[in-house]
Amino acid sequence: MKTVVVYQSKSGNTRLMAEEIYEYLGDMDKDIIDIDTDNDIPEADLYFVGFGVHNNNCSMDIVDLFERMEEGKYALFMSSGFLPTDKYKDKVLSNIEVWLPEQCELVDSFMCQGKMERHVLDIMVGKMPHAEEQLKQMYAEGSVHPNNDDMENLQEFVTRLLRDSFEV
Repeated sequence: MKTVVVYQSKSGNTRLMAEEIYEYLGDMDKDIIDIDTDNDIPEADLYFVGFGVHNNNCSMDIVDLFERMEEGKYALFMSSGFLPTDKYKDKVLSNIEVWLPEQCELVDSFMCQGKMERHVLDIMVGKMPHAEEQLKQMYAEGSVHPNNDDMENLQEFVTRLLRDSFEV
């Protein structure tokens, strides 16, 4: 089975997750591709697609990537400055699913909190001044993510996905 880990990482959070997935796949036939440095995506049975969440969505670079990608199974892995509650993750996924081509099968997704840049916090507080304290707490909590627990949860996600989707 051929697996490709393809990602975009502006802050470094998603890169850490991509590298964790790539290493965790061990001896499998695999590639890892940072779309900011390489746009050549090989054919695969499974694509792990990673990105940071901004404004409850993926970047236009990821949208462009989806448009170029082949038929296959896809698993998303995302980092976000917001707490990754089920409600928030569902909202983000509903925004992203509209970009996936029909020939793509979204098999699962994973989200963890990540570090965010201070100016992003300032923008969020400007948009939601009533939630300033909550946003500052989230910012402080995010400064230690992705952490070891996140990486263990990511490994469990990969294990479950391979087992359930490919009987590996």
